[in-house]
Amino acid sequence: EVISDKDKCGQCKGEKVVQEKKVLEVHVDKGMQHGQKIVFQGEADEA
Repeated sequence: EVISDKDKCGQCKGEKVVQEKKVLEVHVDKGMQHGQKIVFQGEADEA
């Protein structure tokens, strides 16, 4: 897909992907297993 320069987003520059760094606070419960997954509601690696 070709996006014209006038229609390109200033943040992603037409790549349709934005890199973002975010600090998340994690609560680790006593007795959790090594490697146990912690789900962050509302967070995803893609839209």
